Amino acid sequence: MRKFHFARAARLPGSRGPATIGLLLLTTALSSGALAADTPPPPPPPADTGAAPEQIEELVVTARKRAEKSQDVPVALTVLGGQHLEDIGAVNIRQIYREVPTLQVTIPNARNTTLNIRGLGSGIANDGLENAVGVFVDGVYYARPGSATFDLLDLERVEVLRGPQGTVFGKNTTAGALNIATSKPSFEPETKLDVSAGNYGYKQLRATTTGPVNDVLAYRFSLNKSTRDGFVDNVRLGIDQNDYNDIGFRGQILYKPNQDFDLRVIADYDKQRNHCCIAVLKDKVTTRSNGSAFPNGIDSRSAAIGYTPHFVDPFNRETDSDVAILNKTSQHGFSAEANWNVLGGYTLTSITAYREWAFDPVNDWDYLGASILAANNTVSHQNQFSQELRIASPKDETFEYVAGLYYFWQHIKSDNLNTFGPDAFSYISPGTALSAVPAYLGNAALTGFTTDDHAEPKTNSYAAFGQGTYHFDEELSLTGGLRYTWEKKTASFIRTNSGGADISGYSPLEQIYINAVRNGVAPTAAGAAEFTQEHSEGALSGGVSLNYKFTEDLLGYVSFNRGYKSGGINVAYINPANPNAKRVLDPETANSYEIGFKTQWFDNRLRFNTALFWEDIKNYQSTSAWYNGTTTVSYLANVGKVRSRSVEIDAQAVPIEGLTLTAAGAFTDAKYLSFDNAPCPPEDSYLNTCNASGKQVPGAPRWAGFVGAQYEWPVGDLFAQGVNAYVSGDYNYKSSAQSGTSAYTWVGAYGLANLRLGARLDDRSLDISLWANNLFDEEYYTAIGVLPFNEGATAGFLGDPRTIGVTLRTTF
Repeated sequence: MRKFHFARAARLPGSRGPATIGLLLLTTALSSGALAADTPPPPPPPADTGAAPEQIEELVVTARKRAEKSQDVPVALTVLGGQHLEDIGAVNIRQIYREVPTLQVTIPNARNTTLNIRGLGSGIANDGLENAVGVFVDGVYYARPGSATFDLLDLERVEVLRGPQGTVFGKNTTAGALNIATSKPSFEPETKLDVSAGNYGYKQLRATTTGPVNDVLAYRFSLNKSTRDGFVDNVRLGIDQNDYNDIGFRGQILYKPNQDFDLRVIADYDKQRNHCCIAVLKDKVTTRSNGSAFPNGIDSRSAAIGYTPHFVDPFNRETDSDVAILNKTSQHGFSAEANWNVLGGYTLTSITAYREWAFDPVNDWDYLGASILAANNTVSHQNQFSQELRIASPKDETFEYVAGLYYFWQHIKSDNLNTFGPDAFSYISPGTALSAVPAYLGNAALTGFTTDDHAEPKTNSYAAFGQGTYHFDEELSLTGGLRYTWEKKTASFIRTNSGGADISGYSPLEQIYINAVRNGVAPTAAGAAEFTQEHSEGALSGGVSLNYKFTEDLLGYVSFNRGYKSGGINVAYINPANPNAKRVLDPETANSYEIGFKTQWFDNRLRFNTALFWEDIKNYQSTSAWYNGTTTVSYLANVGKVRSRSVEIDAQAVPIEGLTLTAAGAFTDAKYLSFDNAPCPPEDSYLNTCNASGKQVPGAPRWAGFVGAQYEWPVGDLFAQGVNAYVSGDYNYKSSAQSGTSAYTWVGAYGLANLRLGARLDDRSLDISLWANNLFDEEYYTAIGVLPFNEGATAGFLGDPRTIGVTLRTTF
């Protein structure tokens, strides 16, 4: 067994040890205005010669804000290296998550992006709610998960941390975190160029160049542009929908005057303009759960307006939506990260960042060819600022620690705009109190009638945190950490109505009818249609873990973590008749227990990790829905209790030179223990309230797995270099899962196979490959939802069909 030596920290005369030194240095740095940033980066890996691997790659992570080998970190995590992601053509989160069985990503559109880990997350459709899975890019927290839907440029690695990260990743991470690192500027000149083309009009260009400006300054510039035609045919408008268009730029400057200080400044800009995302009609509910016929269903409502819903095989990939949907999404920002190694090997850290994110859509919420909702758009603009200061003690000490301060500010402006079309009244009114209104008055009331729900939530978050590890000897270590977070949230909301017929020419009785119709679809009850709300609270989170190295290649650990997410403000209309909605949500707290083992065998040619996990969440925050008698309204709600438990494995092997095998799997049991105020699905719409206790949490397949293999072998010489051929393939599987609370919103099990074959030079200066994603053209849904007007119908978001293409990559 390899022995480790833990040196005692040097003490200054009269000092109280390394903690005192660290605090004095941090105070001195702050008072002098010095900037310091992340723990210094690990030494760069050996240059890749292009040779086929003989061992599993050792990946370095910063999951605990220190550079450590992933196998030495007593945390359940999956790390994907940048070279691997490049080799498989994974450039965004839609492709990355397929290799992580416990990570679920749903993107009906950028604003509604949902990230789940181990079945836990939260819907993000309400701006007063933040996701339970934190997204961090180069140490910067991205408050809107939609910010992670862009193509990711120039990746060094992606770390997926499972379970609450309530200490060093303390911002809204009760379920886990995605820690994404991009490549840094280099003083060695290099340029990379990738060009890809495929079916469905797919084209992609990715370029990166890096090098020195002088002896102390280096740059790195990266560009990405991706386009693809739509996967859904709009037979009414004669256009393709659900296409993809993404362009992004990232520029970096690294200032490194000596070995003890570096400053990295990053600026980025991303933009998407997608005719996306439309769902296709799937099912009709004809019978309620009590056996009675479903009244006023989609067929009878449609017949009343002379329309026939476009129910065909969903995998014909057709819609007859009357709206040319368009989502315009953009983001930009900058960050400054500095590292300063000071007396005795301490590292001071500062990360300063500012970001903006904007979403401007044109949607068709009814998914139909009838003009019911002529427009349903939530326009959002978010900006944020964050500042983190950190100190890290020297490595290889008996006691090592990281401590810091964190501040986060966020401001969102959102307008939820709904404009009703000429078919709205006749379609919406059956079975409601509005059906008693004469049709000519109902049409006058709604045709062109527009509602605008304007919301402005603001957040100020302050935190102090510390985490330390005490090494009893070279085998046994104890890690503990705490974070205190105090947040103040304010929100304003106002609903304004406009448009529709001028009622001044109608009689007093007719005006009463018209106003009743408008109030039925957009209530404006006093105190509910305009309010300002403040909320502040503070709480402790953190965790403790005990790990033991049985051998140099076998690490075992047990841990307890406490996660915390502050209460949210319901920035939406709160109908006084809804007994389940409240203005301010209770904070979400999570208690997580985990046992894990990380092992390496046969001179690091086999790696096998496993974890057993149990998490209980109280006051789980989620988006709920309530049918107000006319339309379905979304709002924030606390679920009583949720439990998630899982068994996970990760394995890699290099059995022979050139062959790499990967496998990962998880069994996850995530369900509501207590949810007695759940939204009623269509089949239970005769009930006032429904109980979802005991049901599976949406987005939580019980079984998920991934297997992959790559084989690389020499085939000859070209340009005075060796040429290697390679073939790689993978298969990922997810069992059936809920995406709502209805028996009609189950997403069926599916498995996707991907294949890539190609050849490259030894030094990777030239690489060409052919690839196929969803090789067997599997038909599957990513999510299924219920149509909004209680018409007993569902629509499904379709997964991508088979795509094929070619990629040419050159490095010089």
